[in-house]
Amino acid sequence: MQIYIHVKKIGKRVQAVGTIPYEMETACATLRELISFIVTRSVAEYNRRLDKNRLDAPLGGAQLEDMAMVGKIGFGIPFGEKEANVQSALNVALEAFSDGLYRFFINAQEIKALDAPLNLQDGDTVAIIRLTMLTGGIF
Repeated sequence: MQIYIHVKKIGKRVQAVGTIPYEMETACATLRELISFIVTRSVAEYNRRLDKNRLDAPLGGAQLEDMAMVGKIGFGIPFGEKEANVQSALNVALEAFSDGLYRFFINAQEIKALDAPLNLQDGDTVAIIRLTMLTGGIF
């Protein structure tokens, strides 16, 4: 089964949000399982990049241009030498959802409960929206 997750692309001029396909062997029954799947895959990818050779190839002109538009040029290298822990990352992700720091939408419908049953189908689109807390003062 394949689902698509909307991800913000940094520095892309044409499209600010891209869609990344995620291949799943079985459908997740609850939002908790879906978060666990995404976190586990993301931690594995982070650890793979950490183990990989630090500089694969120099950045090209288009990559530098896109990064310059954002205001930060990076090489996609995690500079911490410590591998990410799946259980710790999952605990943080679940706590952040419970605290209301991000929201999940499947096919433009918000999923509010971690343990409510999901009807995830092949080709569904998932959007994860991180909420930003704004502060301000009265002048």
